[in-house]
Amino acid sequence: MDHSTTSSSTYANAIAFNNQGALHLSHGRFLNAAKSFHSALDTIKASMDEPCKQEEEEPLQNYKKASFEWSEDPTPRLKLDVMDEQDDTFVFRRALVITPSDNVHDNEHVSESAAILYNLALAYHLYGMESKSRFLPTALRFYELAFGLYHSGEGDIHDLFDLALLNNLGQIHHLVLDFTKSEQCFIHLNQELQQSIVMDKRDYMGFLLNTTLQAPSAAPCA
Repeated sequence: MDHSTTSSSTYANAIAFNNQGALHLSHGRFLNAAKSFHSALDTIKASMDEPCKQEEEEPLQNYKKASFEWSEDPTPRLKLDVMDEQDDTFVFRRALVITPSDNVHDNEHVSESAAILYNLALAYHLYGMESKSRFLPTALRFYELAFGLYHSGEGDIHDLFDLALLNNLGQIHHLVLDFTKSEQCFIHLNQELQQSIVMDKRDYMGFLLNTTLQAPSAAPCA
């Protein structure tokens, strides 16, 4: 088996793990989703470490790029309120489903990796809120990794991706009482909302609600 075939197979497995995780998440199986996303992350890292065979390459414009769609929102299925019961903040709850690229010679996969990191963060975020567990800091770390990778200059996912990241980062900072960082995220979110982006009305109202959040008056000073 040549290098390009091996790399293609590993990459395809990574995408399959991701999409399996998105299905788990849409059914509210957050820990199962996290396991699938971890497998996707490990596998796509492996595909990036594999050497690519460079002979007889087609021009890059002839290759189909990866594309991304939002999964089903688990909120209606689980009969949850769209707002967090703790403090009426909005969480964007949909994962990214990936249609793979057919360019087996590209071993960067920046957009796919950023999407998987976001999905993994979301699984821990929702499980942490549901179980009142310690997983919110873990979710925060993976959101920050996704944000940094996406803004490395190579990411191209979806108009709503930045909004989802900023919103969910800000929501966790708000939950853990880091109101300075929460405010910074929501200021940037508000700026992004000024752009002409098509979105569901419920998402727009949720994002907009979070931009109005303020630190409680009884919050301790930094």
